[in-house]
Amino acid sequence: MKKIVIGICTCDRPNLVRLCVDSLRRVFYAGLDVEICLVDSGHTFLPSSALARIRDSISHFGRLEYIPIGPQGIARARNEILTFARSSDADALAFIDDDEVADTRWIIHHIRAMERFGADITTAPVLPVFPKIAQSMNRWIDLHGGKRKLHPGFRKSAATGNVLLGRKAVDQPINFDERFSWSGGEDTDYFRRLHDLGITIYKFDKRDVRELVPRSKACWSWYRSRRTSATQQRLFSSKDRGHWGTLASRAAFYLLASPMIWCAGTICRDERGKFYRAHAGGSLTGLMRFVLSKRNQFYSEAHDLSDEEMSNLSLSIALNSDVY
Repeated sequence: MKKIVIGICTCDRPNLVRLCVDSLRRVFYAGLDVEICLVDSGHTFLPSSALARIRDSISHFGRLEYIPIGPQGIARARNEILTFARSSDADALAFIDDDEVADTRWIIHHIRAMERFGADITTAPVLPVFPKIAQSMNRWIDLHGGKRKLHPGFRKSAATGNVLLGRKAVDQPINFDERFSWSGGEDTDYFRRLHDLGITIYKFDKRDVRELVPRSKACWSWYRSRRTSATQQRLFSSKDRGHWGTLASRAAFYLLASPMIWCAGTICRDERGKFYRAHAGGSLTGLMRFVLSKRNQFYSEAHDLSDEEMSNLSLSIALNSDVY
């Protein structure tokens, strides 16, 4: 492998994307030629001064391609990155979210896993970093499965928060489904369809990427909305791919299990009860919105770190702690 494209989608989050790019400066690329493709789907584009700082900061290891597209949704932004990667001579495409930071051996671990297991795509967990005021939420919420014990192996899907696609996967004639542009879930749907085409996806146990959770997201109403989007995405994806058995079993599970989880949440008077109620409420709402063919607008509001949060946060804290 000689050249890699790193794709980042950003939307009205200048503070978070700055930390993300800062972390990429510290990543060890082992002589790889690196291009960062930054697609901006925000209402307000990054100022030229910020772009100049980014270009200058990464000039020692790579180049920046900045593509402003305006508020057209997350799936459209990811497709712009796919188009850029396909037109380049890169051997692989890595995705990382604009609210995440990467440790120094992020890319090396992906390349080694891809070569060792012969996978077309490699993925790994993402650990959340919550503000101190939300430590109780941090105990119960595992946003990307980064806290649980992982059994490495081949999977049927992945997410774009921490993933590397080889050239074979990048060149497949499918894109992110833009019907998921505002609801989220476009990434897991895309990787499921790649898997259906015979693309292999391997998940390994290296926790090199962390997601920074702003205070504006550290609340149960946000988690409930996220759960709504995740539920309806799974149902819509199963329907679109014609997996009727999976669709029926998932719908039945949400319909039967969610009320029981909600009842358990009403009994518990602590943070665990809030988690149960948010989880169950979001699942039921997602099921109802699927039945009504209405997609939740989960990505209609951007959540950035405030200037105060930025003053209390550094890359060393973000990469070595689960709270800030």
